[in-house]
Amino acid sequence: MAEAGRVVHHLSNSVGDPRNTVLITGFQAANSLGRKLLDGQKEVNILGEPHRVRAEVYKLNELSGHADQRELLEWMEPIAKGLKHVFLVHGEPLQQETLATMIRSMYNVPVTIPETGDVFPC
Repeated sequence: MAEAGRVVHHLSNSVGDPRNTVLITGFQAANSLGRKLLDGQKEVNILGEPHRVRAEVYKLNELSGHADQRELLEWMEPIAKGLKHVFLVHGEPLQQETLATMIRSMYNVPVTIPETGDVFPC
């Protein structure tokens, strides 16, 4: 739904950049931010501010919003060679660290677990 939590801040900082891609998984309720993005709205309100949507938005029907580590790693396998960097933005800290270690080991891709307020150059 993208209505609360860290994802709202991540979206507010990323939907306006055409170099970004937003991948949405799982059900998105009517009138939720996630649904508005999937429906192709060109402008959305995030944290009370209007944001022009320039990022590409895709829905991944293959994953639920609660995929486990094995499912995520299997999903990454066919695209891993093209990845430049992975950002883990959802989950419990210990599980994020475990998954980050696995991704680095299996796919030799840099992985970052950003904190609130972190900024990364594109």
